[in-house]
Amino acid sequence: MIVPSPVGRNPYYFKYIRNLFMTEAPSRPEELVYISRKKAIWRNTINEQDVLATLAKYGFNSYVLEELSYIEQMNVFSRAKHIISSHGAGLT
Repeated sequence: MIVPSPVGRNPYYFKYIRNLFMTEAPSRPEELVYISRKKAIWRNTINEQDVLATLAKYGFNSYVLEELSYIEQMNVFSRAKHIISSHGAGLT
Protein backbone atom coordinates (compact mmCIF):
# COMPACT_ATOMS: atom_id res chain seq x y z
CA MET A 1 0.00 0.00 0.00
CA ILE A 2 1.28 3.46 -0.83
CA VAL A 3 -0.03 6.41 1.14
CA PRO A 4 1.29 9.80 0.08
CA SER A 5 2.71 12.10 2.72
CA PRO A 6 0.31 14.87 3.69
CA VAL A 7 1.06 18.44 2.80
CA GLY A 8 0.30 20.58 5.81
CA ARG A 9 -2.67 19.50 7.89
CA ASN A 10 -5.06 18.27 5.27
CA PRO A 11 -8.26 17.08 7.03
CA TYR A 12 -9.04 14.76 4.10
CA TYR A 13 -5.78 12.88 4.68
CA PHE A 14 -6.50 12.30 8.38
CA LYS A 15 -10.06 11.19 7.64
CA TYR A 16 -8.78 8.81 4.95
CA ILE A 17 -6.24 7.18 7.30
CA ARG A 18 -8.79 6.99 10.13
CA ASN A 19 -11.35 5.27 7.90
CA LEU A 20 -8.74 2.94 6.44
CA PHE A 21 -7.38 1.60 9.73
CA MET A 22 -9.74 2.35 12.59
CA THR A 23 -11.86 -0.52 13.83
CA GLU A 24 -13.78 1.66 16.24
CA ALA A 25 -14.53 5.34 16.25
CA PRO A 26 -15.86 6.60 19.57
CA SER A 27 -18.28 9.47 19.34
CA ARG A 28 -16.64 11.08 22.36
CA PRO A 29 -13.25 10.15 23.85
CA GLU A 30 -13.68 9.02 27.44
CA GLU A 31 -10.66 6.92 28.41
CA LEU A 32 -7.90 8.15 30.72
CA VAL A 33 -4.60 6.83 29.36
CA TYR A 34 -1.09 6.47 30.78
CA ILE A 35 1.63 5.54 28.28
CA SER A 36 4.34 3.53 30.02
CA ARG A 37 7.97 3.63 28.90
CA LYS A 38 8.94 0.59 30.96
CA LYS A 39 10.57 -1.08 27.95
CA ALA A 40 12.53 2.03 26.96
CA ILE A 41 16.26 2.21 27.46
CA TRP A 42 16.25 5.91 28.38
CA ARG A 43 13.84 8.28 30.14
CA ASN A 44 12.21 5.62 32.27
CA THR A 45 10.04 6.67 35.17
CA ILE A 46 11.97 5.53 38.24
CA ASN A 47 8.90 5.34 40.48
CA GLU A 48 6.50 4.10 37.81
CA GLN A 49 4.78 1.66 40.17
CA ASP A 50 3.88 4.57 42.48
CA VAL A 51 2.69 6.62 39.50
CA LEU A 52 0.54 3.73 38.27
CA ALA A 53 -0.99 3.23 41.72
CA THR A 54 -1.88 6.92 41.95
CA LEU A 55 -3.28 7.12 38.43
CA ALA A 56 -5.35 3.95 38.97
CA LYS A 57 -7.22 5.80 41.73
CA TYR A 58 -8.36 8.27 39.07
CA GLY A 59 -9.34 5.59 36.55
CA PHE A 60 -6.31 5.68 34.23
CA ASN A 61 -5.44 2.64 32.12
CA SER A 62 -1.79 1.89 31.39
CA TYR A 63 -0.45 0.90 27.96
CA VAL A 64 2.98 -0.09 26.67
CA LEU A 65 2.96 1.00 23.03
CA GLU A 66 5.67 -1.50 22.06
CA GLU A 67 3.20 -4.27 22.90
CA LEU A 68 0.45 -2.91 20.62
CA SER A 69 0.06 -2.98 16.87
CA TYR A 70 -0.18 0.31 14.97
CA ILE A 71 -3.96 -0.06 14.65
CA GLU A 72 -4.32 -0.87 18.36
CA GLN A 73 -2.31 2.27 19.16
CA MET A 74 -4.60 4.34 16.93
CA ASN A 75 -7.61 2.96 18.80
CA VAL A 76 -6.07 3.74 22.21
CA PHE A 77 -5.33 7.35 21.26
CA SER A 78 -8.71 7.86 19.58
CA ARG A 79 -10.51 6.81 22.80
CA ALA A 80 -8.33 8.97 25.04
CA LYS A 81 -9.81 11.93 26.83
CA HIS A 82 -6.51 12.59 28.68
CA ILE A 83 -3.03 11.15 28.05
CA ILE A 84 -0.15 11.13 30.53
CA SER A 85 3.36 10.03 29.61
CA SER A 86 7.01 10.89 29.81
CA HIS A 87 8.34 12.69 26.77
CA GLY A 88 9.77 10.28 24.24
CA ALA A 89 9.42 8.56 20.91
CA GLY A 90 6.21 6.84 21.99
CA LEU A 91 4.36 10.12 21.55
CA THR A 92 5.61 11.05 18.10
